[in-house]
Amino acid sequence: MTWGARQAPRRRLVTLTGLPGDFQQARRQVRQYAAALRSDGYRWEWAWAIEANPRGTGWHAHGVQHGDYVKQAHLQERWGGRIVDVRALKQPGAGVYAVKEALRVAGYVTKGAAGEMLPEHLERNGGRAVHWSRGYLHGRTKREALVELRTELADGEALTWALVPPGADPPDLVEYRRLLDKRQADRETWA
Repeated sequence: MTWGARQAPRRRLVTLTGLPGDFQQARRQVRQYAAALRSDGYRWEWAWAIEANPRGTGWHAHGVQHGDYVKQAHLQERWGGRIVDVRALKQPGAGVYAVKEALRVAGYVTKGAAGEMLPEHLERNGGRAVHWSRGYLHGRTKREALVELRTELADGEALTWALVPPGADPPDLVEYRRLLDKRQADRETWA
């Protein structure tokens, strides 16, 4: 999510209020909203997640958007009169400051996706930490964007990272790499 946001010259933090409690209905509304904006001629790419209102009064979505500027009144109208909050994210300085800003925003959008709140966040978001539109990663796959992000964070040196569940012992990385290579070869065989 951070990589996609940092590749855009202008990006915005968007909040959509008044979502239904059912994930499938909420996802449908969020997707229809983005499709409507695109059908109006706007470039609207974004990554988003659903969370509960702080007072337990319903649900809302936070997202990071890049693409065209859309007037607040139009956003609100397309959202059926419900509240839409949109704020420009300032272009931070180069290098590590850009990474820190992107991580801060991504952390805000997915604030329920950490620690003890992770199961609730995943349930509320259909098993995903975050959702994004096809163009959010600027034509790259998740894997390609992650490789680029890792290279940036490692000062140009390509690193391989593995996700390890909390409390688990790190796997033998040589064996892990061998299994990944085998899995990729199997996919290519069946493609």
